Amino acid sequence: MTAPRLSLDDEILDLAVMWLPIGDPPADKIKRDFGVEPAEYRVRLARAIDRYLQTSNAGAVARLDRFFETSMLTALRPK
Repeated sequence: MTAPRLSLDDEILDLAVMWLPIGDPPADKIKRDFGVEPAEYRVRLARAIDRYLQTSNAGAVARLDRFFETSMLTALRPK
């Protein structure tokens, strides 16, 4: 049995969170994983973060892990 495939948003968010401690993912990894230039990746990342924050805040119970996820993704969002 194989694990279900993540959505593109999930994959973008996972990559961004994985690289958060050391900066942006390398351009070649972005191109290989998503087939786009880093500038387009950052646009897609911003959209993915916006969608995540909109859906996770709707009726969310205040839990520490939710607070951490939201804080981290808000800080990660390209300006």
